[in-house]
Amino acid sequence: MSLITFIIGMATGAWSLNKFYAIGEVNRLESYIKDQKLANAKTIANVTALHKKQIKIAADNVKIEKVIEYVPDIRECDINADTEQLLDVSRTGMSEAATGTTATIPRPPAITQRQQIESCARDGVQFRELQSLYDALRQWHSDN
Repeated sequence: MSLITFIIGMATGAWSLNKFYAIGEVNRLESYIKDQKLANAKTIANVTALHKKQIKIAADNVKIEKVIEYVPDIRECDINADTEQLLDVSRTGMSEAATGTTATIPRPPAITQRQQIESCARDGVQFRELQSLYDALRQWHSDN
């Protein structure tokens, strides 16, 4: 009789252990699903915010293109190579002499006022696009 009781006790214990393990596994998976839902919701919110910024940037880019169309292309307002070099030095903080070259650097032809405005507008749009992508990536990294 004790052998039968022992076998029934072992079977009941193994069954109970298996059920407790299954309950724990279900709880762990439910917790994982909950965490994934929260992470997914945060990601969707971040991507939505990024797309809204990109749509605004694209709309602003269209406005900039329309404005550029109306900028007169006056040759008297051309920016010569010396002025361009001065603008580059003021923007970067580095003169050509700082690069260590003593050879004469060939000067590019003068650029027009329209080309300068287009370049500045393009740089601004690219900066805003990169900034929005960087912000979205930083937010995603902090969320995950």
